[in-house]
Amino acid sequence: MIKRIFKTSVYSIISRFFITTTNLAVVFFIAKHLGKQDLGIYGIAFFFYQFFNSFSSMGIPVFIGKEVASKRENSDKVIDIFNEFLVANLYGLISSLPIILLFLFFYHKISLSLLLLSFVAGFLLGIERNLSGFLLGKELMLYESVANGAEFLIIILSLFLISPDFFNNVELIFVLRIIALFIGVILRITFLKDCLKLKTIGFKLKYFSEIKFYWMSALSYLFFRQIDIFILSFLFAKSIIGDYFLSIRIFYAVAILAEVISLALTPFISRIYNNKENIEFKKFRNMLFAFSLLMGMFLGGFLYGFRDFLISLFNRSMIENCSHYLAILSIAIPFRFSIYLLGSMMSSSKFQDIRLYINLTGAILFILIIFILVKLFSVNGAIYSKIITEIFLFSSYFYFVFFKMKKEKG
Repeated sequence: MIKRIFKTSVYSIISRFFITTTNLAVVFFIAKHLGKQDLGIYGIAFFFYQFFNSFSSMGIPVFIGKEVASKRENSDKVIDIFNEFLVANLYGLISSLPIILLFLFFYHKISLSLLLLSFVAGFLLGIERNLSGFLLGKELMLYESVANGAEFLIIILSLFLISPDFFNNVELIFVLRIIALFIGVILRITFLKDCLKLKTIGFKLKYFSEIKFYWMSALSYLFFRQIDIFILSFLFAKSIIGDYFLSIRIFYAVAILAEVISLALTPFISRIYNNKENIEFKKFRNMLFAFSLLMGMFLGGFLYGFRDFLISLFNRSMIENCSHYLAILSIAIPFRFSIYLLGSMMSSSKFQDIRLYINLTGAILFILIIFILVKLFSVNGAIYSKIITEIFLFSSYFYFVFFKMKKEKG
């Protein structure tokens, strides 16, 4: 099992490296060639991109990975999950249409064309992530890394080999992302063609009673991660949002290792929890938590010590503001690392509903306090709000996993 975990984790790290590097390369390109104003615009569009990804996909890649991992020996059940994925994305798309129309009519902080492009890109990303759940559940992360590598090359080669004057606005950069995402979806379907088959599609979500918890949890967590940019778009100039957005992206990039490892461990946690591997769940939980604390403290120290260097890689003129933001954010890295791994234990077992309630409470807390703290401390207030919410999520996850979950599977 250790060999399989290591193999899946390595390919997951490679895969996530491509995703993170692609996102950072786009931020780098905009910061270098377009400036803080356009970086702020991109940050707002990125919120909508991620929102429509979570909304239209119903946020179920972890659910798919968990289900496929536990049922992959039964091809008929895997086909049922595939058809569930198709219906979920269809309903997600239909549900998204009134929301995008609402924003098109009433939100004017970015152009209508950019809003539409972020919607299309988000829908494609949702399909891509759900297909990635199948690759994860079947422990085929090599193919996931190949697909993300192809998207990485498309975007990198286009941005840095073609003249920078060609991609002279954020809209064109989103068009490029849409092309890359479409190719990524086609590649994943190709990799999965031998194990995914269509049958007569019913329009009832058989697993909705469980899927709804993943969907709402993904949205509530997205609000915590991204809605600060949306809120700040009403209060500050786009150049200020550009500084803030760069700081947040660097913060998440440093913490990305936790997300990668937690995703890679999804099928193994599911199998350990269901007594299909030769290790006690409690022992595995304790080892994983100790690892998360050590890695989180190390990465927090790294972010604090090298923050100016990291900012200079994008735009040296942004160090003055961003350095202060990252110094504060480094405090949250150990909490962020543990949140991912503790949350993965809940999602990979049968406690996604509890994770939803915690995430939803955290999102509400964040939205409530950000208005108060931004009024008191300007942009710094958004960062203080994020740290307070990180501590709340960590404390809640820790309490449940160590003092409640063990009573079910001790």
